[in-house]
Amino acid sequence: MRTLLLTLSLLLVLLFTFGCTGSTPSTNDDVVHLDAVEDSSADQTSPDSTPDLFECQVDADCGACGICSGGSCLDAHPQCMQDSDCPPQNVCTPSDPSAPQCGGACEFIGEPAPYTVHEWGVNLVESDSASRLVSSPDHYMGAIPAKPVLYVYSPDERSIDVRVDFSSGQATDTWPARPNAQSVVWNEVQVHNGACETTNSPLPTGEGPWRELYELPSWVVGEASCLVTGGVVSKLLFYTGVLANYDAPLLIDASMADTGQGTFVRFQVTNRSIDPIGPIMLMYRDAAGFCIDPSMCPVDNAELAWGTLEGLAPGATEVVMFPLVSLQAGTEGQVIVYPDGWLAQTAELGAILINAGLFPAEIQVFHQAWDALLFGVFSSDIVYSLPGYSNGAFALYQWSERHTAEQLALTITPPPTELRRAILEYQKVSMTPRLTGTVEGKVELAEYAMDPTTPVYVGPAPGAIVAAYQGTAMIAETVVDEAGLYGLPLPAGVYVLTASRNAWETTETASVQVVAGELLSGINFQLMSTSMADKPNLYLYPTQTTQVQVEIGLHSGCEVTVSDPEYGTGWDVSVEPSGLIDGQHTFLFYEAEVPHRFPKERGWVIPASEVVPFFNQLMNLYGFTAAETFDFVDYWKDHLPSAPYYAVYPLTDAAVLDPLATLDIQPKPDSLFRLWFVVSPEANAIPMVPAKVEPMTRQGFAAVEWGVVLD
Repeated sequence: MRTLLLTLSLLLVLLFTFGCTGSTPSTNDDVVHLDAVEDSSADQTSPDSTPDLFECQVDADCGACGICSGGSCLDAHPQCMQDSDCPPQNVCTPSDPSAPQCGGACEFIGEPAPYTVHEWGVNLVESDSASRLVSSPDHYMGAIPAKPVLYVYSPDERSIDVRVDFSSGQATDTWPARPNAQSVVWNEVQVHNGACETTNSPLPTGEGPWRELYELPSWVVGEASCLVTGGVVSKLLFYTGVLANYDAPLLIDASMADTGQGTFVRFQVTNRSIDPIGPIMLMYRDAAGFCIDPSMCPVDNAELAWGTLEGLAPGATEVVMFPLVSLQAGTEGQVIVYPDGWLAQTAELGAILINAGLFPAEIQVFHQAWDALLFGVFSSDIVYSLPGYSNGAFALYQWSERHTAEQLALTITPPPTELRRAILEYQKVSMTPRLTGTVEGKVELAEYAMDPTTPVYVGPAPGAIVAAYQGTAMIAETVVDEAGLYGLPLPAGVYVLTASRNAWETTETASVQVVAGELLSGINFQLMSTSMADKPNLYLYPTQTTQVQVEIGLHSGCEVTVSDPEYGTGWDVSVEPSGLIDGQHTFLFYEAEVPHRFPKERGWVIPASEVVPFFNQLMNLYGFTAAETFDFVDYWKDHLPSAPYYAVYPLTDAAVLDPLATLDIQPKPDSLFRLWFVVSPEANAIPMVPAKVEPMTRQGFAAVEWGVVLD
C-alpha cells in the first residue's frame, strides 16, 4: 500500500512539471511515458518561455560568443584570437566566419616559401689601421661602412622587418630614408615580385657634400624583389655611416726596399683578430698627372706594385715583397698601358665575391660601384670627381662572418632562408718614406785551415743578408751578390746593420748614419764559419786541493753560450784531488761557438742501435774513467739527432783543437788530454777508414776533456 502511494505521488509531480497532453498515461512503461511527455513539452514551449530549470536550449540563448551545453551557457574558449597566437606556419581560422571576434582554431598552412637576402659593401679605413671619431660624423674620415646595399629575393609576397645596429658611431645616410642613429630600422617592408615603379632617389643639387645615395640607380639589380616601406618603393635597402671606435683586423706596414734585383714594396701584415683572414689583396700606386677637366685626368707617370697573401692565421705575421713597376706616358697625350697583372685584380676580387655567395648580377653592380676607386690609376686631381681616391698602399680583404656581425649586426624578421653578407675592408696602409740615402760595401767569408801555417781563406759570401734595423724593427734588407757586394738604400737616420748567412756562420753588425742624398761606402763585413761545441766537460785532478783558473780562448766573433758553473770572464774554482769542484761540481761544463772546419778523414760508422755499447767501449779504450764515461754516454744516448747511422770522427790533436778553442789552465796541468767527436747523422753506412785510438796518459795534475760537435 505504501509503495502504491509513492508511485502515484511521483506521477503527479511529473505531470505537474511537464504538462499534460490529455492522453491517458501508461502505468506500465515509465520510460516511454516520460519521452512522450518531453516531446510534447518541446513542441509546445518557445525559447522565451524556457523554464528557469535550464539556462539555454540553443547557442543563440548565450550571446554572440557563447555556446549552449546541457542547458547551460559556456564560454567558447577559442584556441586563438589572431595569427600571432598560433605557432609558426599556422593561421587563426574563426570558428564562426560571421563572428571572427569570437576567435577560432590554429590551422597549419605549410612551410613558407624560402627567401634570400644578399648584402655587399666596403668599409673604408684610413690611417694606421685604427679609427676614432673625434669630430662630427659628416666630416669623419676614419672607418666608413660605405654603401652597404641589401637585396631581397622572395617568390611570394611577405612583410619583413630589417634592423642594422652599428657597433659604434651611427648611420649618416639611408634609403628609404630613416633617422640617422646608431640603429637603422625599416619596419613592415612589403616584399613582392613583378614590375614596380620605384621612387626616385635624391639627385645632386650642386650644394652640400657629395652623397653616396646619388649613385643609387646604378646599384639596382633587376632580379631583386620590390620593397615598399614608408611610401617609398625601392629595389634595395641602402645605408652608410661611421664606426666611431674601430680597429681593423689586420695591422699592416709598407715600405720601399731596393735590392740587387730592383725596387720592391714590402708589406708586413699581422692578423690581430681571432679569425683566419684571406685572401688579402695588397697594392701600391703612386700616379701623377694634370687634369684637363674633371672628366679627363691623364696620368703622366705611375708606380705600381701588387700581389696577394692567400691567408693569414689568427696572430700570425707575414712579410711579402712585390716588385715596383714604373710606367711613363712618353709623348704628351699618350695613354699609359697598365700591366695585365694590375688589371687582373678585378677578376681576383670577383672570385672573392663569388666565394662569398653573391649572384653574378650583384657582382657586376659591385664592380661598377667600386673598381675605379679600388684599382683605378688617376691624377691626384681626380678626388674632386671620385671622393675617397688617393695614392699610397692599400689592403683589400673580406670581413669574417663574426666580424661582420660584431660591427654591423643585421636582424631580419622573419629570418631569411639564406643570408649572404659580403663586406670588404679597403684599408689604407701606413707607408715608410721613400729611400733617400744608400749604404754599400762587401760581405766576405773567412775560414781557418787546421794547419796553423795555412793562410786564412777569405772570399765573397754570396747570398748573405744585410738588414737595417731601428730598435727591433727591420726597415729594409738586401741580398749580397756573387761578388760579395751589396747596396742598401735607406731613409735618412741612424741604423744598426747586420750581415748574416746561415746558422754556422757568425752574424756581424755595424752602426751607420744615413744622410739624405749621400752614398755611404765601405761598410764591410767579414763572416766566419762556426759550429757549436756541444757539452764539452772538463775534468780537473790536482794532486792536492788547489785554486785553479781556466780561460777558454775562442776565435773573434765566437762566444761561450752556456756554462756551469757560470763562466763569465773565466773560471776561478777550488778543486780537490778527487776532482770535486767548489764542493759541488765534478766537471766544468760549457758550450761555445767554434769555426766550422773539421778534418773528417778517419773514424767509424755505427748504427743507431749500437750507440751505447760503442761509446762505452771507445771511451774505455781512450782511458776515460767509469764516471767520465758514464757522463758521456748517459747524455749523448738521448741527445743525438735521430738517424739510422752516425759517422764519428775523433779530434785529439792540439793542432786541430786549438784553432777551435784553447784551454788556458793555471796552474798548468802536468797532463792534458782533449777528445772531441764530430758526429754526422747518416742515412746509410758510408765507407770509412777506421781511426787509430791512442789512449791518454795521466800524470801529476791531470786535466781531461771530452766534447761533441754535431755536423
